[in-house]
Amino acid sequence: MIWPYKGDYVSLNISEFFDKTIESEWLSAALKSLKLEELSEFEKKLNFKTCEGVTLVSSYLGHDQSCHLNSFPKSRKLIRFCNQVNPDDVNEGINFIYGSKDIKHPQYIRIVEEPIKLNSNEIIDILGVFTSIGRNVDKMKEYLSKNKQNQMIIRSSQIHNAGGSIVQELCFILSCLKFIEVENLTSKPTIIEMAVDSLYFNNIAKLRALRFLAESLQENCGLGEFEIITTNSKREQTLYDPWMNMLRNTASTAAAFLGGADQIGVSSYDSIAEEFSDYKSSDIGVRQSRNIFHILNEESFLSNVQDSGAGSYVIEALTKEYVEMAFEKFKLLERNGGVLCELTKFSHEVEGISYERQSRVFTVKTSIAGVNNFANTEERLETLYHKNTLSMDKGGDQLFPIRRSTNNIEKLRQKLENQKVEIKILAYGPENKLSARLMFCANYFETLGKKCEILFVDKDQELSEIKSDGVILCSTDDLYSEWLSDKKLEASTPHFIAGKKFKIEGIQNIYMGQN
Repeated sequence: MIWPYKGDYVSLNISEFFDKTIESEWLSAALKSLKLEELSEFEKKLNFKTCEGVTLVSSYLGHDQSCHLNSFPKSRKLIRFCNQVNPDDVNEGINFIYGSKDIKHPQYIRIVEEPIKLNSNEIIDILGVFTSIGRNVDKMKEYLSKNKQNQMIIRSSQIHNAGGSIVQELCFILSCLKFIEVENLTSKPTIIEMAVDSLYFNNIAKLRALRFLAESLQENCGLGEFEIITTNSKREQTLYDPWMNMLRNTASTAAAFLGGADQIGVSSYDSIAEEFSDYKSSDIGVRQSRNIFHILNEESFLSNVQDSGAGSYVIEALTKEYVEMAFEKFKLLERNGGVLCELTKFSHEVEGISYERQSRVFTVKTSIAGVNNFANTEERLETLYHKNTLSMDKGGDQLFPIRRSTNNIEKLRQKLENQKVEIKILAYGPENKLSARLMFCANYFETLGKKCEILFVDKDQELSEIKSDGVILCSTDDLYSEWLSDKKLEASTPHFIAGKKFKIEGIQNIYMGQN
């Protein structure tokens, strides 16, 4: 462990204070605690495969590789972006507005809060320029050569927010860095902007992998100075239950600290609504976004330990895996001229990953609190944002539009907000055996913002007499035949059966893993 002491860093060895446990003993104890017999069961239960094909395994043991990062920062700065040219006109909200119609190329004001000091400088967005000049590489080189006095920014956050994987983000950055260096397009430090989400260890490893790759380019290819800034992921922000965004932003900001971002932008919990209307982040949202940074920095001291992920088996293993996968994909792209020459094809690959991510949300393999799980049925967008409606279609003809995994669910819920829908869950059997299935049934429809009423019925009750806009029949698999064999159901009322096994023609079954 590396710890700062009077301005310098000293090594601290704490291994002597812990008893050594061999791998077999640890695995034996883990299997026993989970009541499992085989290691394969243990891995099946705990391993998690991400969209980019990287598997988070149940145990990282015996990992003896560590990447040393020479440029890992010793402090962090809080930043925000806006599109005003005059720093005095900057809105108090923490906005991430990219580009301006009044200038020839996208312009950014980068504001470093220390705590209330405004510094601005013009930054050219590589991808924005490339798109605006018709995706012509030669014109791109000519334009950037004339603007060498400005800093350049590689915004991989666009790839992230369009649904891209970590490997795709890293590959995109590598290709752009090579393009800038080979063409000698700037003498100023290159800014790399990355979006970080709440998948904690993956994002720490992503930032460390980026720094490792950039340092390798410095050492082997003469790459100039660079700095890494992070923003919170937009693709995981939700319009419903927006306060959950505070938790997501806190986790992703902590990952930015531990992963080694030089500068960190923190968005407010309600900032995503700015993408769909003229809504501005609330004052409390802005204040809390600043507090997230300052609490992690000044109270949790996340800047005090230099590269605290170094030596962690899980973080080191993930860092190594992302480095290797990104470099292989980078080499593949470079054979065809780099990512800018293959941008349309690359955007289709990003879109493909986004669909996989959305599918996981639709089938609740990925749980998004407040949307596809534990939805608050009392919430209305009009109450939250003082807007009658929010148009959630975003992006138009852009190659990399924002693709939120919850977008389609929230659009459907918004459509039904002003419609009165009454849903009853009819339960038959012992409550202690039905509790999990009842919770699933309620959650299935509360995702649409509609409260479900649970009614326990006996075997002789006539179900056709129960009036409702929708009825869910819920029992244990072995009791369905006994309960429903002689029952008549109201033909005009939609009915659903909880579970896969028991079926009645013309009635839909609902079950875990269903879209």
